[in-house]
Amino acid sequence: MTNIKKLLFCLILVIAFAIQADAALRWSLDFENGFNASSGTVDISRGNLGNPFDTSQEIYLLYDADSDSNVVRIGRTWQAPYCYLSYVNLASDILGPSGRVTIDFKIPVDFPVQCTSMTFFNSSTLDGLLDWQNQWLMMLSKPETASSDTRQRGQVQSNCWPGSGFYYLQQNWSYVLMPNPAAGWHTMEFEWYRLENNYPERDRADIRLKLDGETIFAYHDVLWTWPNTNLTIGCQRTGLEAEWGNTTRFHTGYPQNVLLDNIQIWDYTPQECGAPGAMEYLDGDVDKNCFVDFKDVKNFAEEWLQCTNPDDSRCDEYWR
Repeated sequence: MTNIKKLLFCLILVIAFAIQADAALRWSLDFENGFNASSGTVDISRGNLGNPFDTSQEIYLLYDADSDSNVVRIGRTWQAPYCYLSYVNLASDILGPSGRVTIDFKIPVDFPVQCTSMTFFNSSTLDGLLDWQNQWLMMLSKPETASSDTRQRGQVQSNCWPGSGFYYLQQNWSYVLMPNPAAGWHTMEFEWYRLENNYPERDRADIRLKLDGETIFAYHDVLWTWPNTNLTIGCQRTGLEAEWGNTTRFHTGYPQNVLLDNIQIWDYTPQECGAPGAMEYLDGDVDKNCFVDFKDVKNFAEEWLQCTNPDDSRCDEYWR
């Protein structure tokens, strides 16, 4: 091997190591130490901190042979007090300004086609009515009621108090999954990269949701919510128990009995073109595949031929 080849080989190793080493783990919860996470204080309702495996509760741990680990089952009681598994007193930057959340979830064999929506991860302020405007969540949602489509949707929803008046803005990003997640374990992964901090109005960010490594959706420069420091696992918790009585909804446990494990929050930096934080494409990359080739030239020519009027604002891209 020549000296140049050796140098190139070492350079490749350094780059590969740098890519792998950039993602530091901020927070983790694997249920091998009961409900305790790597940091924060457990705030639980209808669960037994002293005996996490107490099946008389709505929230309890159990051993899963397929993953050879302890996992959590979060039920859905229809009687107050409503159940939730939350973590408070976390670091102020636990979810900001950018990050990546990964969650393992298990679909049962008898998973119903028309199931209810399920929240896997909820970030919120837990401060009553304001919380309803200031949260985001990762979930699988059911199809529209009037639709004959029975496929699940991977969804991230962001609510945020806009700073004026008693109302809120809600933004949903969802895509129909094809097909439904099969029985067994899956991994949902969500990444966000803040582009603009405009507190107390709205942040803007690049976002991407993945299921088992496949991109479900990716959006550039969309409205986003500033980082919250309270986390709820397995359901959406609004903090409205005093006002509305029902503080949680969209549980994973009833009636589906979907199990959760390995909830982790990571640092995030973009590693490839098209990833959150690196969605500004090269000039000439018409098909947005992160490089310019003959296909881009072909697509540009075909679209340019349809834009022969310089006064047509829709054709600005081709007349600049």
